[in-house]
Amino acid sequence: MNAIPIISLKRLHGTPGEASELAREVDEALTQIGFFIIVDHGIDPERVRLADAEARNFFALPLADKMRIRSTAKGSPRGFVPPGAASLARSSGQLAPPSDIRESFGMGPPRLPEGVTAAARAFYSANVWPDTPLALRAALECYYAAISELGQAMFTLFAQALDLPTGFFEGVMDGHNSTLRVNHYPAQPEAPLPGQIRAGAHTDYGAFTILLAQNASGGLQVRTRAGDWIDVLAPEDSFVVNIGDLMMRWTNDRWLSNLHRVGNPSQALAASEQRQSLAFFANPREDLLIECLPTCASADNPPRHPPVLAGQYRLSKILATGA
Repeated sequence: MNAIPIISLKRLHGTPGEASELAREVDEALTQIGFFIIVDHGIDPERVRLADAEARNFFALPLADKMRIRSTAKGSPRGFVPPGAASLARSSGQLAPPSDIRESFGMGPPRLPEGVTAAARAFYSANVWPDTPLALRAALECYYAAISELGQAMFTLFAQALDLPTGFFEGVMDGHNSTLRVNHYPAQPEAPLPGQIRAGAHTDYGAFTILLAQNASGGLQVRTRAGDWIDVLAPEDSFVVNIGDLMMRWTNDRWLSNLHRVGNPSQALAASEQRQSLAFFANPREDLLIECLPTCASADNPPRHPPVLAGQYRLSKILATGA
């Protein structure tokens, strides 16, 4: 597969035949390349544009203003992460890559969910918000709620694609600690360091990611199984979905948690081209035990990974980046 498939969600609640065909397409995409693009997802484009616009207003502030809400929570960044603070490539085993050319703002659930166990509670940290722009909090919380609902729909779709009962994943997001990360990739008036790019090659750590991305120079790239890097060109008002390490372990490596990166803009545009993305990392509840799904193992294909707690696995990967 040398391109990211574009999949319409209109069939999610269609006839049994339509739903089956949709599930087959998703299974093929996640088996072959680990990514697909969704359209007809039902999220109001104005809600998306408002969140994107208010985030741009935040990143346009002077660095000193943004640093007032600098993230201090190790392993669960909430608030502002300044440029040069992290290198995603370290989470994939690279020992000393340059820091990423990006800054970010992160938030999690607006409120600590009820019924969270003491073991899981340790993974939660409070959101922090700037004094300005005042509309940022409402815009991002509204977006977070909408994407969380879309995430529930993804779990329904994944159950169908894996030949599991429709409600198999119900409850795995109860008390979830999903993160919305807004990434700002500034212009590059000065040449990057050797090997330095906007975001180094990495896999995501949770169940899956729902990404709103721009089509601009220096964007998301995905590695094919042949080892080539391809650009992800998403239609307007669409989202890019990819699975993370936990889902790959869940499916006994049937689905691919694939390497991806964010490249630099072309030399002609580097001094002026900025880019922004909104990434929702769908994380199951922190104390959920991730072990091989019943439809993903057999006598000839036994489980390849030991069981792991969702929160502990993600924490180890996040800390490796330096964030």
